[in-house]
Amino acid sequence: MSTAGMFGRLTGRMDDTDEVATPLTVSDLLEFPDDERAIVRHILRAPTPLTVTELAAELGEPADTVAKLVGALSMRGVVAAVDGKLKISPMHSAARVSPGGLWGQLNDL
Repeated sequence: MSTAGMFGRLTGRMDDTDEVATPLTVSDLLEFPDDERAIVRHILRAPTPLTVTELAAELGEPADTVAKLVGALSMRGVVAAVDGKLKISPMHSAARVSPGGLWGQLNDL
């Protein structure tokens, strides 16, 4: 068996990806469909982490429907299930940088 075969295919697949996925931001949540946005909002506002069954009960929706939506959100990296409890995955935040120390120089005037 050639070692280049498997690794060659993997390298080829990795090279085929033209787009680099940008991490989600909180403002991206506004573009989600209403049902997914409601789930994310409920998970964010819950005082303690919920299971899918608890989330479905609180939303008044069937558990299988909520499970499918949570799965879709999980595949996009928005929601993570840790020990059966749903949590929002960390999102990208823009760092604020001071403009070249300008404010520090103005204090010397």
